[in-house]
Amino acid sequence: MPTYRYDIFYSKQIEKDCDLIFNNICNYQGYKLYALENIDDQVHLFAEFYSTNSLSKIVRYLGGESSYGLFKLILN
Repeated sequence: MPTYRYDIFYSKQIEKDCDLIFNNICNYQGYKLYALENIDDQVHLFAEFYSTNSLSKIVRYLGGESSYGLFKLILN
C-alpha cells in the first residue's frame, strides 16, 4: 500500500479520458472489456483476454499505456 494517495480523478473529464484510453487499448489488443470503474485513485476493470498472454504482462501493458495516454492528454 502506498504511503501517500492522491485523488487523481479530480475532474469528470479526466475520468472520461481514462475510460476512453482503456477502451482503446483493449480494442487494439483484442481484449474484451466488460466493466470499468474509476475510484478516487484506482481503476478497476474486468476484461477477457487470450490464455497465451500472462496476466502480469497485461496489467503492466495496461498501466504503462494508460499512464502514457493520460500524460499526453494532460500536457496538451
